[in-house]
Amino acid sequence: MSGMFLKILNLTWSASWLILAVLIVRAVLKKAPGWVSCLLWGLVAIRLICPVSIESAFSLLPGTGVVTETADMQARIDTGIAVINNTLNPAMAAAYDSAGKTGVNKLQAVISAASFIWIAGMAVMFLYSLISWISIRRKVGAAVKIKDNILACDEVKTPFILGLIRPRIYVPSGLKDEKLELVCAHEKAHLSRCDHWWKPLGFALLSVYWFNPLCWIAYILLCRDIEAACDEKVIRDKDREYMAAYSQTLLDLSVSGKLITACPLAFGETGVKSRIKGILNYKKPGFWIILTAMIACIVVAVCFLTNPKKNETDMQAEGIVVPEETNTAEEINAPENMDVNYTYENGEYVVTDEDGNKKTYKYKKWVSGRDPGAACDGWYAVLTNDPDITYERVSRSIYSSDSNDWLSDTVIIGMHSLDENGEILVYDERKADHYYSLCEQLMETINSEADMPKVDICWVERDYKIEIICQPEEYYTKISQEQYDKLKAALEAEAKKDSNIRVMIEDFMIADADIGDLLYRDYGDTAIQAEKGCRIIIDTTETDVNYKLGTVHIVRCGTDDDVELPVSDKVSYLIEEDGSFYVYAVDPDGDVKDMSGCVAVEHVYKTE
Repeated sequence: MSGMFLKILNLTWSASWLILAVLIVRAVLKKAPGWVSCLLWGLVAIRLICPVSIESAFSLLPGTGVVTETADMQARIDTGIAVINNTLNPAMAAAYDSAGKTGVNKLQAVISAASFIWIAGMAVMFLYSLISWISIRRKVGAAVKIKDNILACDEVKTPFILGLIRPRIYVPSGLKDEKLELVCAHEKAHLSRCDHWWKPLGFALLSVYWFNPLCWIAYILLCRDIEAACDEKVIRDKDREYMAAYSQTLLDLSVSGKLITACPLAFGETGVKSRIKGILNYKKPGFWIILTAMIACIVVAVCFLTNPKKNETDMQAEGIVVPEETNTAEEINAPENMDVNYTYENGEYVVTDEDGNKKTYKYKKWVSGRDPGAACDGWYAVLTNDPDITYERVSRSIYSSDSNDWLSDTVIIGMHSLDENGEILVYDERKADHYYSLCEQLMETINSEADMPKVDICWVERDYKIEIICQPEEYYTKISQEQYDKLKAALEAEAKKDSNIRVMIEDFMIADADIGDLLYRDYGDTAIQAEKGCRIIIDTTETDVNYKLGTVHIVRCGTDDDVELPVSDKVSYLIEEDGSFYVYAVDPDGDVKDMSGCVAVEHVYKTE
């Protein structure tokens, strides 16, 4: 819902500039035909309805929206007015940084609240329209047909048209033939111009954009211009006597129209005084006035229906790499270290797989963020057809086992970690060769000893350190504490030789080990080891409030066993089998929080 509200907010921002332009042109071209003003309001409707627009060097819009999101999902103001941007963006950035520390994004909360208010206001507007329509239908229920689609009713004070598919003209009872003829001429002019469609459409748009004062002004003036244009159509070829009779009829049937309505099209309800003045002073516009008005409409359309072309700074703020004019693949400030074969052809990125199959992508973007429990930020370069792709979606697509999370419209061409200064950690090939050789030597030494388990040893660069990771060839191999200590000593001996190395021993089950040893780690998550007969106690007193409304899960590693418990200050669970366990909380929104750091293990009793 918040995303939809932001799109509406950005559309109304662009349309507001167009409304201001129409007000100026409308004031300047007073002698132009009335239909020109209606045409200009039609341009406003197009701007409010169409979510996309072509880019043009002639666009006079200062910006394409009020609120946009950068590649790292940080909201920013982009009004095109430097004073506003420079005032609000630092405050929004501070709110974003604060959200990263506290987990509460105040700006997002404000946007969510505003979106609900917008929905409520829109519902009120549509409800008002429905009630008005029902009320009018009841009033004309006893109308009597005069001829064709013209009906007379005692409850009708001024003539109007009601109905979209089968519109009917309703007039006051007892209307004299001369006045009836003038009234019918006016209402039939409305029907020939399809005004019984345009006015409800205008009110529907007003109901959506009710929070914009300029849209209210535009709708009020649209109603007046519709009536004025219809008057002109009726009197265009008539003499002064006809105009005088028409004006008198308009005055006689005028009523006070204090409320803004979606329907009907009433003969004497809107701007009667200005309409009579316009009728009596009417002069048929000349060729040059009409030509000037048409040129003005074209200029307004070109300048305000199109978006300004994005410069390189704007595109980088959205995480889009600007294509080079040579139509070759762009270089970014880090190597694309994934084996993806692609080229840039005719404005698109073409990826060719090993079988020669090709797939095209519209955007090349980079996104950054931090996974839950990670000590540093991650970075992805991607080719995608989704302009709103986020770091979270890319990261989830890599590590999730749920096929619904896998991305079919995005391919990763580069991935790195970022250091504390935001610089990308680029692997040194010579360093890589050194650590690969070291892992091979360690693995050969340990596997050659008869009393030691068979292991696999690899290395990764993580949190600005080189991690030497030792795992059993078979997951959850059980070893003695003596074997574990010997294995750990062999690895730590290498770590002492290089201050940049730290060692990790994963996926072993240790017999008689000290309870609570950290033995399992995978993509930032952690697991604990506990023996049969021990009790796991999870302390949730310091947990975020939102997670206290959810559940705690205890999952035995390597299995589908999932124990789901309600959250209290101290959640306890008796272990029935030896093993390693994930412990995490899930809040009502489905977000996951690692709880391994909040776990204590107590010996309750021993079982054989």
